[in-house]
Amino acid sequence: MLVHSFPLKTGTEVTRRSYAANSHRNRFIPMSEAVASAGISPPVIQSGYAWKLSAQKYLSSAVWRIGGAGTGAIGAILAARWLGPEKLGISGVVQSLLLTAILFVTLGQDISLVRSYRTEADSKKRDDLVNDVFWGRLLTSLLLGVLLFAVEFFGDHDHKFLIAACAGFVLLVLQATSPTWIFQATDDVPAQQRFVALQAGLVTVMIVILLVPFPVAGMDMIAQALAGAAAWFLTWRYAWRRHTISVCTRGRWKNYLVRSFSHHWLILSAVVIYTYVSFQQLLIASLCSVSELGLYRPALQVVQAVYPFLALIPAILYPRLIDWAKEGPHVLFRRQLQLMLAFSLLLIPAVAAAFFVLPWLFPKVFGQAFAGGALPCAILLSSKGIVVLNSLFTWGLWAQQRDKSMLAITSAVALLSLGFNLVLIPHYGAIAASSVACLSEFGVLAGSMSLSWWNLKRTNPV
Repeated sequence: MLVHSFPLKTGTEVTRRSYAANSHRNRFIPMSEAVASAGISPPVIQSGYAWKLSAQKYLSSAVWRIGGAGTGAIGAILAARWLGPEKLGISGVVQSLLLTAILFVTLGQDISLVRSYRTEADSKKRDDLVNDVFWGRLLTSLLLGVLLFAVEFFGDHDHKFLIAACAGFVLLVLQATSPTWIFQATDDVPAQQRFVALQAGLVTVMIVILLVPFPVAGMDMIAQALAGAAAWFLTWRYAWRRHTISVCTRGRWKNYLVRSFSHHWLILSAVVIYTYVSFQQLLIASLCSVSELGLYRPALQVVQAVYPFLALIPAILYPRLIDWAKEGPHVLFRRQLQLMLAFSLLLIPAVAAAFFVLPWLFPKVFGQAFAGGALPCAILLSSKGIVVLNSLFTWGLWAQQRDKSMLAITSAVALLSLGFNLVLIPHYGAIAASSVACLSEFGVLAGSMSLSWWNLKRTNPV
């Protein structure tokens, strides 16, 4: 019986029988591997099927993300109303430090891990890759978490950050060892979004349970830690069905560090990206006040609820970008321009509407104490719209292994961003931080698009 067929450039047809035959054994098997098992290399597949597959995955992921965003938004609103700017700012400081710690654990290697996984056909070597990353990140996060907790415990004499720090330690281990990159590498982003939606719902439930009787600083992060632990277990249980996690940790940490530092350009890129994306929160707390950061956090939470919809686009397209890059820079650049035009037509009206709606909606939802966060929120939403456009080109450069080029672009943007933040944040606070973030993303778009065009002209001078 014919399971399914799809046209090829050669005019022949190949069934997906091999993929269906393997589905009971490995739901994570990439389409490229299934086609390879039939003796056909991925580049000969017509792009129509890839487009259809990507659209289906985006819609499936978006449905789950809508549910997660809705329940997550309820939790964020309740936490803001019950805690207020000062207590919310304390959690914001710890979460900013958490992002820094995760950077030092993961070393910005998810992109290279996806590339390595997709180019490795041997299932045993894939298991070794998963084990090296899991145990390497687990051990690193435990050591770094203990160090940071000790600094907080002995350095914070009134211990107002203690509850948030305890939750931050748990969240560091959970987020550092998350199998997110595996879902992306195996083209199973919809499954990942199911667990994200589940976690968002659990966070809201825990916020209601914990913050009603205990509205103290850091309790919102305790809720995140408890929900994150449940989601982490279920996520890895799903991944363990296709990958065997070895209890033998000998040599895993060393393998992880060697593998990571072999892509040292990606590490540097991750550091400079952090400088102009996440470091602002610490600057607001130190150059202005913790309350100003608390005012900024609802704006960030709104953006974090919306952005995952947008982040699904590069996450799902990255395997496609790798395949298009194999066909040549001209194919890749043409696809990037087509996508950029389509996304621009959708994003521009939405961003414009945000500037009109948010000033009216923000104080009604979060309370009058957070009314000043409306304009920064609208500006941040604009920056995330630009991120969608620049991700088409930045991820395209990574797909071509242009890691040094990306480092040059992000380093230049990070230096300018840091300078503007240091000058403007003490005077204009959250509005300055959000404006600099928007300009930074535009700079990345201009640089990555220009470099992609130059790469096309270099390889195709006529």
